Amino acid sequence: MKTEFSQNQAPLFEELLRCAQRPLAPFHTPGHKRGAGLEPEWFQSDIVAKIDLTEISAFDWWGALEKAQMLAANFFDADLSFFLTQGASQGIIGALTGIFAPGDKILVSRNCHLSVIKGITIAGLTPIFIETDYLPEWGIPGGLKKSALRAKIKEHPDYKGLLITNPTYQGIANRIRDYRELSADRILLVDEAHGGHLEWSGISGYNAYEGADLWIHGTHKMMGSFTQTGMLHVNTARIEPDQLQQGLDLITTTSPSYVLLASLDSNRRFLAEKGRRLFRERLPELMKVRSRIAACDGARILEGPLAEDRVIDPWKITLNFNLLGLTGYQAAHILETDFRIQPEYADLNQVTLLIGPWQDRADLEALYQAVTAISKRKQGKIAPINWMPPSIPAQVIPVRDGVFASKTWVSLEEAIGRVAANIIAPYPPGVPLLVPGELIGKDEVESIKQTILSGGIVRGLNSGHKIAVVKENR
Repeated sequence: MKTEFSQNQAPLFEELLRCAQRPLAPFHTPGHKRGAGLEPEWFQSDIVAKIDLTEISAFDWWGALEKAQMLAANFFDADLSFFLTQGASQGIIGALTGIFAPGDKILVSRNCHLSVIKGITIAGLTPIFIETDYLPEWGIPGGLKKSALRAKIKEHPDYKGLLITNPTYQGIANRIRDYRELSADRILLVDEAHGGHLEWSGISGYNAYEGADLWIHGTHKMMGSFTQTGMLHVNTARIEPDQLQQGLDLITTTSPSYVLLASLDSNRRFLAEKGRRLFRERLPELMKVRSRIAACDGARILEGPLAEDRVIDPWKITLNFNLLGLTGYQAAHILETDFRIQPEYADLNQVTLLIGPWQDRADLEALYQAVTAISKRKQGKIAPINWMPPSIPAQVIPVRDGVFASKTWVSLEEAIGRVAANIIAPYPPGVPLLVPGELIGKDEVESIKQTILSGGIVRGLNSGHKIAVVKENR
């Protein structure tokens, strides 16, 4: 029997309006920080409705878009740039689909975003995953170790490209030219969703344009465009633009939002005229806040420089309260409920906050006061928990075969020894714990359980926390 619903509700719209009316200090995406990083034209009361248009003949939509993308390429030191209205994921999937052929072998840092696995599936590629270096006291990836990459290159000399994530979600960045030298004439693709701004903060040598063939910006994350927008940038020496365009066309909507496209164009202008300068000008103020937080008893802040010439993006503050007996999830809950501060995300060990150089100074002071107050709530001490298993699971069948195989849903305990049929990833940050076709072990199941019990979200499970596995032929 069909359930009857009252149609006078708009639950999602109403929830968004509720949040807008009772805002929390925004230490999260999108990077415009509730409008502080937007150009003033966006504040006209009816502007969004008026420019929500499609490809009508009344305006030069294609000419304007082409020029806007050319301006972006010039600003971000690329030969070509493509606007994305389906997030950085669109750029990653489109690039993998367009520039590689089915069966091609690519090296992939294991701390990749789950969109990389989707791109590998659609393109029919053969990934060779490279173990990521983790920071033991934080349980977070520090980036791709050069020694591990050298070993994989020697083991797989027929690889066609390398895909790395740089910087990480917590802002740990590795020097790009090192990867360029190691990958030689192969295609280097950089997921720079959380980067692109480091040079503006006086950190040179860590931006993707200095060595990558393709790099993707999640422009809404740190630079301030609307949510769901991004850019794909290209140096064309090793890339055939028509093939790349074909890959994007295969997975891109034919009705892109011109509100989102305009947001990217407006954001580039804002950064060029004002925003880029603010990254430099407000950095000393930010560093003082970081120092004050670091002095709080019981709270630890992720600081650099780190091993292997790694640096920390100062505009991300990652905090650990293990010495106070608090997990990252618990600390994030306290920040939200007691101090009306909204972090970007948390996990078992840490809580990450994103800061914009146009952010209200009162927000930074409120964060310091909150950390100071939390530091007085000593509840004991807990050991750091590394949620990522010590090694990459064995690939039993190809990724694409695992995705399209007949599958069945089983409990977590029953899944041990079976082959994964879904991407399993704690979210955020969306780093795959299991990839389709991989063997599920006790370590992976334990990590899933710990995340769920601590209040985290694991993508790829069903509502009953069951996991999809490849159906066995009996």
